[in-house]
Amino acid sequence: MPFVNKYGAIGGMVCGHAISLWVSVGGLFISKPKDHLPYSTLGCSESVLAKVANITLIMNSTVVSHDFPL
Repeated sequence: MPFVNKYGAIGGMVCGHAISLWVSVGGLFISKPKDHLPYSTLGCSESVLAKVANITLIMNSTVVSHDFPL
């Protein structure tokens, strides 16, 4: 590869570190919203609640535990 040299590698490393630092510092200083959705099921119809309960039962019954001897 004739166009690859140490200056390009150093430049790529510096740019990668700079972008990583930018994202990290931005994540520390930008406040995140504290609003949460309500957890209440008031106003939900019984059919919706039954479907959710059915999906939960199906998901819990399909979990398989593998006990392998060490």
